[in-house]
Amino acid sequence: MSQPSGLNYPFNEILKRSKIVFSPTIEEHFRDGQHAFERSQFEVARSSFDTALAEIDCHLRSVALLGRAMCREAQGNQKGAIIDAKNIVKLSPGWAEGYMYLGTLYTNQGEMAQALSTLQSGKQHANREDTK
Repeated sequence: MSQPSGLNYPFNEILKRSKIVFSPTIEEHFRDGQHAFERSQFEVARSSFDTALAEIDCHLRSVALLGRAMCREAQGNQKGAIIDAKNIVKLSPGWAEGYMYLGTLYTNQGEMAQALSTLQSGKQHANREDTK
């Protein structure tokens, strides 16, 4: 079995960044919640925190999916890895990592048109603040 592309991804670094750095949108929800709380607007604050929690859940789920996709790829399950990578893009469309990994999987399969389409979609949808 050849070395899977996932092993070239610095998963520990991705995981570390994901634990520390949240998207500007999540940070904005936290700030909004904090400001509303300080003004005793507790319903608005709760709603802001609920939204932040939902977005965090999606991102952490995407990080776990990336780990599983790389394991599947390492086990020779390309189809399973692609399914997980597609789910990353659906769950976290602003996270460039999902598009890059999915594009890499398609490239390794020789599906260049699909790889290019995925990477172009990532360029269009991924957050500008994303570090990748």
